[in-house]
Amino acid sequence: MSTIADSGAFRAAEVGMRQGRRTVVLVDDDADLRFLCGEVLRAARFDVVECATLAAGFATLRKMVPEIVILDGDLPDGSGLDLARWMRARGAYDRTRIIGLSGRKGEHDIAAALAAGYNDFIGKPCAPGVLLAHIGATSAPS
Repeated sequence: MSTIADSGAFRAAEVGMRQGRRTVVLVDDDADLRFLCGEVLRAARFDVVECATLAAGFATLRKMVPEIVILDGDLPDGSGLDLARWMRARGAYDRTRIIGLSGRKGEHDIAAALAAGYNDFIGKPCAPGVLLAHIGATSAPS
C-alpha cells in the first residue's frame, strides 16, 4: 500500500503548510500536556494534530508530512525513537524537524534521541515560551 510518505508527490497542505500556517504533529500520551501544548501552539497560529500513542503517530505520519513533530520518547505502545528512525529512513521527512519532549532528560536519553534523528530535545516540564522558542529555533529552512 502506497502512502503519502512513500509517493514523493506532495501538495502544500501535505508538507505542513495550509494558508500560511505551519503544521505540528504532537505525539504524547499525557492528555493534559497535549491539551496545554496544543493550545499554546494554536495560539501561535500553528495547525496541531494530536496523537496519544505511537500507533496514532505512525498512522498520522503515513498520511501527511508536517513541518514539525513533537515527540515523547516513552509512549504506552512503544518508543518515540522508533518513529523518529522510521521518519529519517524516508526522504519525505528530510525537512521535518523532530523535537523530543520527555521527562527522561538524562545525558544518555538525549544522546539516544539525537542519534535516532531528533533535531532538538526539551525536558518536561516545559514552559510555553520555552516550547515556542525551540520550535522557532528549529523551523525548516526556506
